[in-house]
Amino acid sequence: MAYHDQGLIVDEAAHRIIGTTNRLPVADSGLTGNSGAFSAIIIIGIRFLHQQNVICMTIEHDLQLFAQAEIDLALVGELKSGKEATVSLVRRGDDLLALKHYRPMRGRHYANTAKYREGRFMKARDARAFVKRSAWGRQVAQGSWIAAEYQMLRRLSKHTGRVPKPVAQAGTSILMEFIGDAPGSDCPGPRLIDVEPNATQTKHIHAVTMQAIIMMMRLNIVHGDLSPYNLLIRTEAGKGSNPEAVRLEPYVIDFPQAVDPRSNGAARELLEHDITEVTSYCRKFNQDVSDHQLAERLWKAFEEGMLQPPTDETPSEQQGPV
Repeated sequence: MAYHDQGLIVDEAAHRIIGTTNRLPVADSGLTGNSGAFSAIIIIGIRFLHQQNVICMTIEHDLQLFAQAEIDLALVGELKSGKEATVSLVRRGDDLLALKHYRPMRGRHYANTAKYREGRFMKARDARAFVKRSAWGRQVAQGSWIAAEYQMLRRLSKHTGRVPKPVAQAGTSILMEFIGDAPGSDCPGPRLIDVEPNATQTKHIHAVTMQAIIMMMRLNIVHGDLSPYNLLIRTEAGKGSNPEAVRLEPYVIDFPQAVDPRSNGAARELLEHDITEVTSYCRKFNQDVSDHQLAERLWKAFEEGMLQPPTDETPSEQQGPV
């Protein structure tokens, strides 16, 4: 019987964190196939957070949980702090990683959460608590967002290099690849909103991001909140005939609100939002950038069953019929 090699169950040592009763076998931790797999992800997250009393969790507490799973981390410093989470730079041996720590949900909420919650199964008691925003409801909400983001990253990182690779998840924190501003750098990559690319760089950023959106759809994932604010940029040297040209490589982050288009009625609207937000921003730097009605063509291909899920052998550049 196989368990997560990374994630809520990091390895056999993580048995001490999760507890025997919640060690569930996982046949497919992704979102392909029956959407019940996604429901199982949420249930696992809720059970785990109930055990750990997430309202009181701190980054230091989560670092202890990682240590119990034989993942020893040294906190280097804070990278950014937002309404929902704080991202810190940590060191594991010689490697730099990013640690995303979700803030307690006391006194805050996600905008238009009903739109994103559709299709996510919850037990009746949990759903009522969620709507009432009780203490338990906040734990349910936080469990669903954290578990969803980790599993989205885990699934996507197998088929595209355009998301940070997740390493493990414990408490209210996700440990993942650190996206620096350049290969080997310890400075964080800037957001697209903070970058002024030239026309050639803009065309590349837009094309690569659209390819990432197509791959997400092939995996039955719609980001739902994609914008220049959650695209990180890494600067890399040019290749081929122009090695001195500087390329700006985009990486997609922030997936807690991502939805499954098979079970969420707002998925098409969210897909159009994602494509429009990125395209509109890129057109500020290159008027020739166009999405070529990608949302419409992509949704039609989805409805007609033309978007085949990638296999382990599918290269990320092979994007399918759209």
